Amino acid sequence: MELESEEIFISELRKGHSYQLVVAKHLRDRGFNVECGELKIRGDVSKINQFTDDGDIKINLTKRRIIVEVKSRNVLFNDCNDFPYDTIFVDRVNTWKRKKKDKPHAIIIISQINNNMFVIPVSGESKWIVETRYDTVRNYTREYYLVKKEDLKSIDEFVVWLNQQN
Repeated sequence: MELESEEIFISELRKGHSYQLVVAKHLRDRGFNVECGELKIRGDVSKINQFTDDGDIKINLTKRRIIVEVKSRNVLFNDCNDFPYDTIFVDRVNTWKRKKKDKPHAIIIISQINNNMFVIPVSGESKWIVETRYDTVRNYTREYYLVKKEDLKSIDEFVVWLNQQN
């Protein structure tokens, strides 16, 4: 299976990390103890499995640690209710399956246009849809997990849930 070019990979990795920092700040501003790791770039593609991360953000609560993935999208939305599509990409199927250790509790989607956010709860994973789709950025076709818009949660609902876990 051919991967995207190293140039595209590194560019997308850097962009993604910048949005992780925005989400981390948003959660810190709501009173949470948040860790956001430093950007790590693999030396070459043969080390892909060594660089499968264990979550983009860790939220340290009193009783437990919550792991969150962050995915940025070049789509304008205010919240999950006005997201302009019926489904949203979660992740490539193969990539998600590599996240066996410390699987995230949630995926936060952030708009690259206005930094608004919403959440895909991983508790709904059994309802995710698998579809083969073309990635216009990476220029390849892959199997992706998608989630229906009706299964999304607002960032405020996620904050309430986090407080209930504390």
